[in-house]
Amino acid sequence: MEFLGYITHVVDSHFVFKDLNNALVIYGMRPKTGLYAVDIIEKQVKIIPIV
Repeated sequence: MEFLGYITHVVDSHFVFKDLNNALVIYGMRPKTGLYAVDIIEKQVKIIPIV
């Protein structure tokens, strides 16, 4: 039953990853979010808002 709670939250989300001019970007369709660049520095993932 605990597993069902995790799946319910995953189904409520829809994020899109795209290659934009050789940069990995992410944005949310559900919930709707802004555009973010995804950067990996020293084995850490950083999400940087694009204004």
